[in-house]
Amino acid sequence: LADSLAAVCRFAEAHGSGMLASVLILDRDGHHLRHGAAPSLPAEYCCAIDGIEIGPAVGSCGTAAYRHAQVIVTDITTDPLWQEYRDLAARHSLRACWSTPITGPDGILFGTFAIYYREPRAPGAEHEQLIRIATHTASLALHRARAAAHLQASEERFGRAFGASPVPMIVTTFAQGRVIDANGSFVRTFGYSAKSDLVGRT
Repeated sequence: LADSLAAVCRFAEAHGSGMLASVLILDRDGHHLRHGAAPSLPAEYCCAIDGIEIGPAVGSCGTAAYRHAQVIVTDITTDPLWQEYRDLAARHSLRACWSTPITGPDGILFGTFAIYYREPRAPGAEHEQLIRIATHTASLALHRARAAAHLQASEERFGRAFGASPVPMIVTTFAQGRVIDANGSFVRTFGYSAKSDLVGRT
């Protein structure tokens, strides 16, 4: 996932001179943004904003996540949304930040995609298409990662229930009825010494 998100940022940066791109991911608690990728932003800055709580005036990204709407800040030094983070941005010469929510196919917020510049700047028409492509691609990567995490969690829950069940159970292929797995209760009940004695048999 980190590599995919970094590729999204690099793609955006390649199409905009002086652009610095970033992806923040909404934490499982739904209230904090975590570092996803920002290959060109200073590491110190990324660490400082990692875990920020979203809110109505939390820079561009925290506010965009809170509002579920794009936030365009053309000059960080004067925008009230950056009041608490202005000094942090100034230390790293960041002057403009445009942040767009990344949403899944069902509208659920995944995080934010941000474009920074080192000078005051407003987006042009060319940026709109770039932002659409970047947020869509990041959404696909985050959706796939979330689906994989849900599948893994589901498999782990099944594995625990299957293994701990006092009821003898086996899992077989549909066509040939070949044993794929057996729980401890099955192994003990039918007198096998180990699960490996069953796996592969019909």
